[in-house]
Amino acid sequence: MKRMVRIRNRWTAGLLLLALILALFPGCKIETPEERESNVSLMEGGEASGDENTVSCLFSIRCDTILDNLDLLDKAYADYVPEDGAIYAQRRLMVAKGSSAYDALAQVTAKNRIQMSHQSNPLYKSEYIQSIGHLYEGKCGEGSGWMYKVNGEFPNYGSSRYMIKEGDTIEWVYTCNLGYDLGRTGDWDSIIQGGEEPVE
Repeated sequence: MKRMVRIRNRWTAGLLLLALILALFPGCKIETPEERESNVSLMEGGEASGDENTVSCLFSIRCDTILDNLDLLDKAYADYVPEDGAIYAQRRLMVAKGSSAYDALAQVTAKNRIQMSHQSNPLYKSEYIQSIGHLYEGKCGEGSGWMYKVNGEFPNYGSSRYMIKEGDTIEWVYTCNLGYDLGRTGDWDSIIQGGEEPVE
């Protein structure tokens, strides 16, 4: 009997702890790959279908800059860095019209079982990408983390606010220096003062 009471007390304490964590971090989302996969329709490979309900884009996830900055990399994450820098090599996707750059990332990572974690930002109505393929922000220098490019440019707003257009090239790239090592120009102050969210 005492053992049952102890087990029940542990379960109660665990549930209370979980409720406290969710209350303190309301923007934190925990999704299964199946939930992420259901958020957007996607077809990999092939040519544009001409379907009026879908758009075609080129999509990739890369971390080449880490290979150029291995001296900065937290050694505990070295095994997660692909030899060629490609976590998901560029290929054509067909996504539902109205899908965002974040939607495509969520779908691709879910379908291909690539680890991805994110946090919602209600203020900017956006998703902040914390890690892809177990490569987390801050693990290869202070200014390291994930950013996205559209047609070679860095949008100055979050990926969930960029709606994919026909023929876009969407690239998720890991930076070791706030994007400057990836060709980014300008400064973060001008983005923040302009009321936009810093790029993921």
